[in-house]
Amino acid sequence: MGENEIIKGEIYISKDYKLEDYLRLKLRIDSDEDIWKSAMNIFISTINGRYFDAIDKLLEERTNMVFQLWF
Repeated sequence: MGENEIIKGEIYISKDYKLEDYLRLKLRIDSDEDIWKSAMNIFISTINGRYFDAIDKLLEERTNMVFQLWF
């Protein structure tokens, strides 16, 4: 799934969350702790999906390439 891909009319902002999930929070500076925890979960999922998952995949491929060269 690509960044912000639309599936059946839904916009995904990460592999786990839709734009609707974020908007439903109605996040404000004075939101309660549970809303902020949910917002952070969405943020972490977005960062992991866009950056860290890709980095992990590249490192895995590089490691596999090195082992193939050695053996």
